[in-house]
Amino acid sequence: MTANTTTQTFGPVLRRLRDAIPAPAIGWISRLLRLVDPHAQASYSQEGEDRILARIFQNQNQGYYVDVGAHHPYRFSNTCALHQKGWRGINIDADPALMVAFKRHRPGDVNLSTGVSDEAGNLILHVFDEPALNTFDEGVAREKSKDGTYKIVARRTIPVQRLDAILESHLPEGVTIDLLTVDAEGFDVKVLASNNWSRFRPRCVVVEIFSDSLANALLSPVHALLDQHGYELYAKTVNSLIYTDRQVKN
Repeated sequence: MTANTTTQTFGPVLRRLRDAIPAPAIGWISRLLRLVDPHAQASYSQEGEDRILARIFQNQNQGYYVDVGAHHPYRFSNTCALHQKGWRGINIDADPALMVAFKRHRPGDVNLSTGVSDEAGNLILHVFDEPALNTFDEGVAREKSKDGTYKIVARRTIPVQRLDAILESHLPEGVTIDLLTVDAEGFDVKVLASNNWSRFRPRCVVVEIFSDSLANALLSPVHALLDQHGYELYAKTVNSLIYTDRQVKN
């Protein structure tokens, strides 16, 4: 059995088992593992983005995040470690099924089932057997499914909103956004373009980009947009760019 086959066969079962564990118990397990190995550092992000964020926010025990394309409260999460530290925020995902775990494990957050794009309306969500790949981008969906490793299992019409409209409705009065993280599988530029950067200005932005080359990333529309709005590239993982506000001293 190949690694991919193993993941496809047992992955959903393991995810259901993990989702059934009460949130406090997961925190206790993490602390126990650190006692066993005091040098261990937990990471929930796909490629260690949360370790970089821990450096940026090392002296900040409380803060506010907005997670677009949140996917899961633990798996591939850029905000889980911050949540365990005491942060709270808004989690957004287009697939209603994925918000069930957020409502269970992050009841203190605002958990929203909606798509995000540069224009409000309705779009077709391509739903995969691996939900981390769900996307509104037909070209990305076609590319992800072409070799047969992952399959599209449904196409659903989903309402989408602009990010600034969502923040207008759900960001608590007087709260400043410390972190905006965007993982929209090809729709990332549209998500970023839908924000009002003068009004809702996060200190740090993490955004997915399909490029393992730093040179190509610097030529991307994502980089151009964030550079235009006064953000500088702080770090890069394989498929994520991490930006900080030039106006804020780290």
